[in-house]
Amino acid sequence: MDEIIADVAAFYEVEVAAVAVQRSGGTELIASCGLEVTYLDWKKEGPYNQCFDFFRHSMNRDLPIIIEDTAQDERVRGDSLVTTGPRIRFYASLPIGFSGVR
Repeated sequence: MDEIIADVAAFYEVEVAAVAVQRSGGTELIASCGLEVTYLDWKKEGPYNQCFDFFRHSMNRDLPIIIEDTAQDERVRGDSLVTTGPRIRFYASLPIGFSGVR
């Protein structure tokens, strides 16, 4: 799946792309391109672990989320994924579900 994500990143000309699954205490990146981590723990200290702002907006939603400029969006502009590390500037999230299960 990492190859598919790399192809998506290349197609959209972005440096970071991922498929993530929300867990009880964090986010597991099951496939990614441009990130060195595979799990983002919301409770631990670390360069990308304080990224709850990003993912709390996509939890328990049935609609996509698109943030065109994360540095200007008050919901996520202080997130470590915006202020350090990959400095993500565009974010899109779409819930994936199967037979009523997300």
